[in-house]
Amino acid sequence: METSQLTQAILFESDTKEWRTVHVPLPDPQRDEILVRVLACTICGSDLHSVSGRRSVPSPIILGHEIVGEIVAFGPTSSRQTIDGQALQEGDRIVWALVANCGLCFYCNNGLPQKCENSFKYGHAKFESPRHLAGGFAEHCLLVSGTKCVKVPADLPLEIACPIGCSMATAAAAIEFACSNEKGNALVLGGGLVGLMVCAMLKSRGVTNIVCVEPNESRRELALRFGATTAASQLDSATVKQLTKSRGFDCAIECSGNNAAFELGFQHVRTGGNLVLVGSVFPGPGVPVVLDQIVRRNISIFGVHNYRPDHLVQAAEFATTAGRLIDPSLIVSQWFTLDELPTAIHSAVDAMALRVGIRAK
Repeated sequence: METSQLTQAILFESDTKEWRTVHVPLPDPQRDEILVRVLACTICGSDLHSVSGRRSVPSPIILGHEIVGEIVAFGPTSSRQTIDGQALQEGDRIVWALVANCGLCFYCNNGLPQKCENSFKYGHAKFESPRHLAGGFAEHCLLVSGTKCVKVPADLPLEIACPIGCSMATAAAAIEFACSNEKGNALVLGGGLVGLMVCAMLKSRGVTNIVCVEPNESRRELALRFGATTAASQLDSATVKQLTKSRGFDCAIECSGNNAAFELGFQHVRTGGNLVLVGSVFPGPGVPVVLDQIVRRNISIFGVHNYRPDHLVQAAEFATTAGRLIDPSLIVSQWFTLDELPTAIHSAVDAMALRVGIRAK
């Protein structure tokens, strides 16, 4: 690789809320690293939280983690296989896990590699040198040791491929804890992209009654198109009884981070049901919980943050099968170039669409 070749990245200065374009030497991948060219990166809600200051991030930083890339070069000892055993070569199109993990620590060996004690998180790391190309708002990304990836077909729309490593994999993780009765009743709280992907995945798994509660009318319409059988702005006990034969929902998956949504899910999950919390990723006020209700109703409550590598595999499998049936325009309303990133961020904040994206020229 030509060491004189330059690559472009857009840095976000979190202390001043300014964007800065830099051109840095394209690094050669070392040891287990893999260099990829960024084909597309969609703007996630967490990126917007970083820009607004709601989430604290280092400065400067290359944001963006919903990335699809093309392999440019391998480090001398890098793996040439995906996590599901497929061979990798230069030119392959890939998606990789949000969190790279060491595979050796306590959490890696106890079923929580996404909480690795030596983790590295894409779109969350400080940019200090050309070897810190670790976000999607750049022309290239350098994958570190411990990064797990999957291949995606070249004909899979970027609109479908970008969410694989974020909302789809998160949805797969949430569903694992949600429904033991695949033919039963599921309550999805929140119609953002994670909630919609939960609806779509539940449908693909044969769940027959999927109710999405979402206050926004356009998102409720999307929920029906993604697989929900019922979409409502609110839910009362009479409706729940009618929909679930008076038992309540087998599972409730909270994807909005709204306390009222948690309370609704807690109220309407059936005895022996599962309540899965996905959306509450920022500190907020507490909620009232009557402990004897958990005990007497045998309710299981799970918190899901990020996902394991096997969830990424499940997401990729969904994207290349049932996910292909989703209209790509429902996910990404508009594409911008990297130079237009500040405008894209503004559009993502104002847009009612699920995603706005950055695509390579």
